[in-house]
Amino acid sequence: MGGLQVLDLLRALREIGVESDAVCRAIGLATASLTEAARVPSARVATLLIEAERRTRDALVGLHAGERAEPRGPLAYLMLSSPSLEEGVRRAARFVGLAMATLRLDVTVQREHLILTFDLGDGPLARNRQAVDYVLMAFLRTMQRATVGTVVPREVHVRYRDAGGGPEADRAFGCPVHSGRPGNRLIFRRRELQTASTVASTLISEQIEKFAAAQLARVTRSTTMRSRVEDVLRSLLTAGVATDRPTVARRLAMSERSLQRALETEHTSFRAIRDDTLAEVSKALLSNASLKVEAVALSVGFADVAAFSKAFSRWTGTPPTRYRARFATRSRRPSF
Repeated sequence: MGGLQVLDLLRALREIGVESDAVCRAIGLATASLTEAARVPSARVATLLIEAERRTRDALVGLHAGERAEPRGPLAYLMLSSPSLEEGVRRAARFVGLAMATLRLDVTVQREHLILTFDLGDGPLARNRQAVDYVLMAFLRTMQRATVGTVVPREVHVRYRDAGGGPEADRAFGCPVHSGRPGNRLIFRRRELQTASTVASTLISEQIEKFAAAQLARVTRSTTMRSRVEDVLRSLLTAGVATDRPTVARRLAMSERSLQRALETEHTSFRAIRDDTLAEVSKALLSNASLKVEAVALSVGFADVAAFSKAFSRWTGTPPTRYRARFATRSRRPSF
């Protein structure tokens, strides 16, 4: 499981009164070294949930933690920024491996229903009722954040045999929960997933999708050097750290010379990749009319607007203020 998802799980457990630090110590999970980029074995996460259940004597601790979950990361942000919730779910389905390496999400349509089937794999988490409840509920919470809490499943199906969930599970999900079914599923009326988030943005969702793709490629260890550099650049921008070549090389555990040679074999350069990445991120930020150009300039590492305007003009052939005006004009243009 991804480190970010484990940190979110620990926070959710604390919200329901679980002493997560004590639980982690009991199972030998060193929280001090747990970072968002870490990967935690599924067996360790299953043990964590078992220990949380033992300490709280709550047979539905995964469900109750899921109700308090506030998922972060590319999957959540894709749903928030996509033109419709259905499209956001379909996009997120491509990248669920970021949250859990063995997780698969299948999105199917049956008549007027959209069915989300969650396959946790054949490991310890798949056999853990608490993990199943938490994953389903946390995903539903993410969907509800994108629609201001209005979306509710028609039914929920789980593979495990009911062990006392009953009315409490029905209450938590807001619909009937059926156990002993062939798969773990959230079933929705499709028309209810056609609404868009109030912060939907095509340009921003495209940037998040690229970031998610780069992250997934890093996790699966099958990516080009260009993608790895783009991944690091976006991470540095998010953290407000300088996006220079020495910093990127250190993040990749390479010398600057080795980085340069690797990029040369792909017929590109660090400057070209950096310019392309900063241009894409700048365009996405400029699409948000509430952000001043000064704020955009600072966000992508420029000390003043003049330097940013000069660079943006070099990247795109137009100053940022004119780009924003053109973008606003296109956004207001009616479609037929």
